[in-house]
Amino acid sequence: PELIQAAANVLLIGVTSFFRDPAVFQDLGRLLPQLSQPRGGIYAWSAGCSDGAELYSLGILLAEQELLERSYLLGTDCRSDAIVQARAGIFGEAE
Repeated sequence: PELIQAAANVLLIGVTSFFRDPAVFQDLGRLLPQLSQPRGGIYAWSAGCSDGAELYSLGILLAEQELLERSYLLGTDCRSDAIVQARAGIFGEAE
């Protein structure tokens, strides 16, 4: 049982980047005002978020449209080290 997390870390590939699929994020940015009604924000869950770059990308879009404060963003991943990195929210210049 103590090796389960180590095995998951080796087997799973966390592929993520900011605005990874530009066309999707462009469309999402255009649709956010509609999606945020009637709450004035959105609830989003990123399952398998890795280091959280896509969820942070959504947060950026929401902040640009002044919708972030009324939104709830949740990222989960089965790899605890990925969650630690996502929670820290620290990314290098290349990212």
